[in-house]
Amino acid sequence: MKSTFTAKTQKRRTLAKENQGKRNLGSERHPVLFPKVLVSRSLLRVSRFCGEILFLLGVLGGTVAAEDKPEFSLIGDVSQKVAYTSTDWGYADATAWTFQTNLRPQFTYGKVSFTADTAWYLPLTASLTPDVPKATVYEAYFRVTPVESLDLTFGQKHYNLGVGQIFTVGDTINPAISFFDQKTGFKGATAEWSPASWVSVSGAYSTGVRPDQGVAAGQVSALLDQWQLTASAVGGKSTLNPGAGLSYDLFGVILTAEGAAEFRPAGEPMTTPKLSGSTGARYTATLTDDWDLTVAGQYLDWANAGARTNPEARGIAHSKNAFLQVQASAGTVFALATLVGFDLEDNSVLHQTVLTWTPWDNVDFVATVQTAKGDEGTVWEFLGPPPARDRYLVSLATTYHF
Repeated sequence: MKSTFTAKTQKRRTLAKENQGKRNLGSERHPVLFPKVLVSRSLLRVSRFCGEILFLLGVLGGTVAAEDKPEFSLIGDVSQKVAYTSTDWGYADATAWTFQTNLRPQFTYGKVSFTADTAWYLPLTASLTPDVPKATVYEAYFRVTPVESLDLTFGQKHYNLGVGQIFTVGDTINPAISFFDQKTGFKGATAEWSPASWVSVSGAYSTGVRPDQGVAAGQVSALLDQWQLTASAVGGKSTLNPGAGLSYDLFGVILTAEGAAEFRPAGEPMTTPKLSGSTGARYTATLTDDWDLTVAGQYLDWANAGARTNPEARGIAHSKNAFLQVQASAGTVFALATLVGFDLEDNSVLHQTVLTWTPWDNVDFVATVQTAKGDEGTVWEFLGPPPARDRYLVSLATTYHF
């Protein structure tokens, strides 16, 4: 079963597919456990950012040719979702409604472009009583291409590091807002230079929350036939994280391995690094003319996860974990994404499945099931207060894309 889509819809789906590797681990369009901030704070930050935008446009005015014409595009969606949650299988569930709008504007003028990825929420109780509106900004940055092989970005942007299938052990610069979040960017600047088609050099600087919390990162990546090799380092006042990774295409199976060391963790001396490592594999197959299947797995010993400045991401620190991810799609009509995480030390399990049905051009129906099993004190206890032995979340959503 196939559908004919407009150019805008096809562009939206292409962007989603391109960003799939470094996005929220649940669903590209309906991730769970979003970070939330008050709208008033968000608007204040947006107004400040607009001032910085105007100043930057003046500085970069020389990169715009007289014959260039400005172009603007907006991809977004509006959805309503009802969620049923419980902290224990034996407890009565709690019901909550959410109205949500995701907006992804892009403005291009010559060699300068501005891209943003934002979400706006209106939570409601089971009796449909509105709560405080909330919003989050995942990315909002300028991209400048002064020459063909050089890209510069300024603002809030995710910086891709390593070759990990699901998690990257050397990534301590991007702020993981929640366990499932791999799309939120840091505030600062990045530069990427590709002197040849097989090699790229990139760097990044995060300003941090305070001036003394700046973090710098750099990476060199090379493609040699079926091999991809990376070497990276992230360093700041309180930590230094060098890392290396490689991947190999073995008859369509992408094999990956990477390692990282964290020096000066929690103020400890340089002579006591904490080591992290991961191995993984990914395979994509076309089953029929319509059905595609991707299976990915990763073993992860992430000692330096505690370096990420948030309590949620620390759940998998200092433990050994295995992850399995399965994604299947039937053209543009059906999509299924499943993630299962196993803690190999305390035998706790985390599971999430997202099923998307797109019967019409711009309308999706999405069902999400998330379960966690384990005793109090397991690595998954941060998923929902209070921690309990078993917990689940079931949500149903309807989304209109524009």
